[in-house]
Amino acid sequence: MKRIRALGLIGAILVLVLGIESSIVIAFFGYYTPFCCLYFPMHPVMTHQIYHYPFYPYMIMQMTISLISGLIGIAAYFVDDKMVSGILFIVAAFSSIPVFFGGFGIGFVLLIVAGIITLLT
Repeated sequence: MKRIRALGLIGAILVLVLGIESSIVIAFFGYYTPFCCLYFPMHPVMTHQIYHYPFYPYMIMQMTISLISGLIGIAAYFVDDKMVSGILFIVAAFSSIPVFFGGFGIGFVLLIVAGIITLLT
């Protein structure tokens, strides 16, 4: 049973690490927006460009969501009740969807698999 929960713990740690890392990268270097098809850099050297726009609100939102879903997944690992643990893993997985599916899908899949297997055993 602990092996299955270890999958969820690994998924929660991936959500935390990749979510925070990608939000820091987006904050400092900007990202390609689909709204107006312009690249907005955040590097201090490139501040002379006309289309300079800080993406700190997006960084804070992504960092907050990754912290919440990662901490829910870590809490689910330490809960002894299987039903509560499985539900918390699934809640953590679905709350990690805005953070690039929880680390580009890897954390999302690990949390979902751990939640379903924990509920079925």
